[in-house]
Amino acid sequence: MIEDGYIPISRRIRKHRFWREERAFSRFEALFDMIISAQFSEAEYEAIIDGVGRVRLTRGQLVGSRRYLAKRWNWGETKVRTFLKELKDDGTIKTHHVTHPGTQPITVITLLNYERYNNKDARANPPSVPPLEPPP
Repeated sequence: MIEDGYIPISRRIRKHRFWREERAFSRFEALFDMIISAQFSEAEYEAIIDGVGRVRLTRGQLVGSRRYLAKRWNWGETKVRTFLKELKDDGTIKTHHVTHPGTQPITVITLLNYERYNNKDARANPPSVPPLEPPP
């Protein structure tokens, strides 16, 4: 059984009709959505949040208020809060808020193990894959 290695998946998967179909996300889909939505580049990225302000993101970070994620995942805000707390408690994420005068705080989520899921060296050095075993 292969437990390590990578399957390169384009972020364009979000445009596929199956990804866009109306549904409540599973917890796995919500985590996967955060991974593919996080900033990939080492360079800082300035996200402009409509009517709220700007925030600088680095590799493994994304912007995501509970209200935004609830709408995106078709969940209630309580379920989002519980899910994010679980991810914080198990060391998967941390969050902080960026504030601008006269605006609502912007929630920044940092994926603490981003390299585990999105290793930038995986394309340059793909893992060796053992040959398929014949069925018994």
